Amino acid sequence: MKFGRRDRGMRAIWTNRVGDISEAVDISQLLSKDRSLFVFPGPRRLGTNMSENDLEALHRAIREMRDHEVIRLCDRLLENDPANAEILYYKGQAMANLDRFEEAVKLFDETLQLTDKTSGNFANIMVAKGNTLLMLERLDEAETCYDQALSIKPFWGQVWVERARVAFRRQRFQDSVKYCDRAISIDSSDARAWNSKAFALLQLSQLDQCIECAQKAISIKSDYTAPWICMGQAYERKGQANRARECFEKAQRLGQAGMRF
Repeated sequence: MKFGRRDRGMRAIWTNRVGDISEAVDISQLLSKDRSLFVFPGPRRLGTNMSENDLEALHRAIREMRDHEVIRLCDRLLENDPANAEILYYKGQAMANLDRFEEAVKLFDETLQLTDKTSGNFANIMVAKGNTLLMLERLDEAETCYDQALSIKPFWGQVWVERARVAFRRQRFQDSVKYCDRAISIDSSDARAWNSKAFALLQLSQLDQCIECAQKAISIKSDYTAPWICMGQAYERKGQANRARECFEKAQRLGQAGMRF
């Protein structure tokens, strides 16, 4: 199995069957770059010598995940309009997707300076910055970003899942469950929230509840690998070796594709 830049950490699972549990959470939730945050809802501002065709070429590169091309187009557009928040934001997202996290954070900071602090855009940028800081293990700063986003958009379930991820990384597993429950109360079809809750419950040795949450995540997204890994570990701890093996084999069959969600 070959591992690309979006597959960091996969090696831990396949060399050690399931790997460390925190590593499994990283794989299930950090590898999948959230392309929905690549949407800048507006208002759109065309700069000098910038046409709708220029923006369409940029948006096409974004949709096709051609991050190097996104950066090239952003640089060309920023030559004409260096204070365009939308273009700076897109460049920051592309930098983050290429694991150029420090550069991405600087671009998000520039974008935030140009954005109304009470707007939905500000919340979007804060979440993008928080996700990037989380990749850098700057947990305090990531948590602050998520809190600021939630102060503007308190019913944004995905961000409660991000808060749960930070709590998990800090081994605050009860808090992680609480934040997942908040996300689930907003959107009960959020498979990531059920998966994150399952991993936190596993750490709390609440194995039956863990299995229920993992099964719920799978019922929502049947090709989701991570909850199969979590459920396998829960069955292993319960001494149910056959069921554990079935879960691990299912996870391996799903492989990398099921990790990306």
